[in-house]
Amino acid sequence: MDVSVRIISIGPLGRLLCVIGVGAVMLLQPAVALAAPSPSPKLEGILLSPPGTDFVEADNTTPGIFEGPFDAAGYADITSTNDAKQAETTLDHDGFLSGFGRTWFSSKSKHIYVEAVMAFTGAKGAKAWLSQSELADKAEVTYQHPITIAGIESYYGARLADTANHVYADAYVFVKGNDTFLVSTVSTKDDLATTAATQAKLQFDSAPPYTVPPSQWPESRVANVALDAAKVFGAGVAGILVLAVIVTAFLVMRSRRRPMMLQAASVLGPSGGAAAAPVPAVQMSDDRRSWWDGANWKDAEHEVPPAAQRSDDGKFWWDGQTWRAIPAAPPS
Repeated sequence: MDVSVRIISIGPLGRLLCVIGVGAVMLLQPAVALAAPSPSPKLEGILLSPPGTDFVEADNTTPGIFEGPFDAAGYADITSTNDAKQAETTLDHDGFLSGFGRTWFSSKSKHIYVEAVMAFTGAKGAKAWLSQSELADKAEVTYQHPITIAGIESYYGARLADTANHVYADAYVFVKGNDTFLVSTVSTKDDLATTAATQAKLQFDSAPPYTVPPSQWPESRVANVALDAAKVFGAGVAGILVLAVIVTAFLVMRSRRRPMMLQAASVLGPSGGAAAAPVPAVQMSDDRRSWWDGANWKDAEHEVPPAAQRSDDGKFWWDGQTWRAIPAAPPS
């Protein structure tokens, strides 16, 4: 299953616009930098619990999922962004302050429930990130169609599915004030109905109108082109909030089909069995698209290192950070 994040390249003209835009930002910034505000109320206190009492929350030491606070670097790591540095830069330019996420699993419904909130310095940055994320998600092969919700102005909804691996997700990403929220449910069956829509509306209604007062938003303080330039700079970056849910579903739901299944992918393989004995580390390129065989770089999407650790079911290999699907053999 390919859940890699798609990065849209920026051409020469785009790079020139980036340089011009960043230069304009530097010229128009106040002489004295303003301290970044702290979200209030705190983000960890504004996310709702999932519907029902049979959900068990993931351990906050589990890698690769939204569980606890995260910064820009942590976000890029959770969502497995190919160009993590560019994702961090885009977040910074949009005015990202901090984020907080929670992940639960229900042994009864076999559903995963994910929530996250990302605070920005102003509504303009939050909406910029929303737009970038929507464009990126709609370009993904797992994207099926939009889903709608009433009573929320700035949002998008996405149905994502990998029918071959039986992973289905309904997700809503919306803006309220200066904050961007993600609410999603994931299942191994096409049985989600309106659970995500109902919970998203409850989360929207219960969330505070803002976590940074509008008087402190950059668009309210000064006539500032920083965020506009950031939109030019960040146009080539896949925001990807929703696709992180698919990654989470794939790793977690393949780990163990019982309440204690929320285990680290580095300890349990996707099939749920214990990890094999230590094997030599695989040397990966910086963008993690290639591996080194001692003489040449090999395409990690199509070739598997001979010494790489395999999952018990033989369907995945470990690249040192994540489990990757072993490509199917070409027809004879």
